[in-house]
Amino acid sequence: MNDITIEHVQPPSDSKRLEKILWELDDDIIPKLSERVNIEEYAKKLSANAEVFYVKHGDIDIGNCAVYMNNEETGFISSIAIKKEWQNKGIGKQVWNLVCSIAKCKHIKYIELCVSKKNSNAQKFYKRNSFYEIEMDNKWIKMKMDI
Repeated sequence: MNDITIEHVQPPSDSKRLEKILWELDDDIIPKLSERVNIEEYAKKLSANAEVFYVKHGDIDIGNCAVYMNNEETGFISSIAIKKEWQNKGIGKQVWNLVCSIAKCKHIKYIELCVSKKNSNAQKFYKRNSFYEIEMDNKWIKMKMDI
């Protein structure tokens, strides 16, 4: 685990790099990202506006987290995923700790996200990390965390 690093990139960033890891993570995201968005356009939007955290094993990207931190009070996690073979190793928690630390430095008070009702593992992760439910529809749960 010593060769795991997290690279924080502020916007604007390399949309092609982000697009590549999003495609690699597509099968590990519930529901698949490609079923919901055009990944190329999504990567362009995120790289232009969101802070991106790349999880790296050596020089290889194995995960990412994209967070909008351009609202004075609330950050929004647009995507967070780690390749399946790297899950349950504490990496998500490392990413989360860094995101929270940077959000605090920016005086952000809350972080929100939406998670699929079908993704019970992600829901458990978020609840373990102090998120609580604030809204729900037939497919998604909106969650919030106080920083």
